[in-house]
Amino acid sequence: MSLTLNVLQDFDPIDPREDENLGTMMCAHSRHKLGDEQIESGKYESWDDAQEHIVPKNATVLPLYLYDHSGITMNTTGFSCQWDSGQVGFIYVSDELARTLLGWKSITKGRREKIKEYLRNEVESYDKYLRGDIWGWEIKDENDEVIDCCYGYEEEESAREDGELTKKSLVKEAV
Repeated sequence: MSLTLNVLQDFDPIDPREDENLGTMMCAHSRHKLGDEQIESGKYESWDDAQEHIVPKNATVLPLYLYDHSGITMNTTGFSCQWDSGQVGFIYVSDELARTLLGWKSITKGRREKIKEYLRNEVESYDKYLRGDIWGWEIKDENDEVIDCCYGYEEEESAREDGELTKKSLVKEAV
């Protein structure tokens, strides 16, 4: 049995914000619908004002920055380009929700840092989605027919590794 593995860019990835997430992304942009909920443009005087009116009192919050030039990319630390980048919103989770979802009785300083790490990871996943950096694999037989495939990997190497394992399993089953 002759099989070929192809690792491909996933051109129809699932928006990671559609999955269950710890944080809520609030964004405002004139050309893109970003994050979970949209902040009405011009409703608040500043990001601090928006945050004060939207975010619960006891919460962990990180800013969201967007670089928009021949594609878009997002992070929580900002970009060096003053013309094509800036704050586009924030991601937050209330202490109450964090305690419930994470099974904690209290939010300590160390746990707050862990929550920030979770939120940064959510932003990284969303950024990969925005940039089209999502991968998949397909295995074809000798007739160029796809016999198995899987998509939605955030790392090209992970897609390759899983595809190789599946290919080996299929070859072993055929023997």
